[in-house]
Amino acid sequence: MELCTLLIVGALIGAFARLIVPGWQPIGFIVTVLIGVLGIVGGDFIADKADLDGFVHWLVAIGISVILVFIVAGAMRFSSRR
Repeated sequence: MELCTLLIVGALIGAFARLIVPGWQPIGFIVTVLIGVLGIVGGDFIADKADLDGFVHWLVAIGISVILVFIVAGAMRFSSRR
């Protein structure tokens, strides 16, 4: 995947993952894009190893991004309390 396409799709996947996670997340735009890109890369790796393709591939990428949003938002909330 080209870098520009990866960043654009990563932004969309990251934004969609933030919409799924309830509540406010103290995460900026760049972190959202990075979460989406990591979700795509991780989803591609898992889907390739599990021999999945098509729509399931995107569901895996979104699922990974949602998990990353939970982790990063929790870490940022925890660090802002200190």
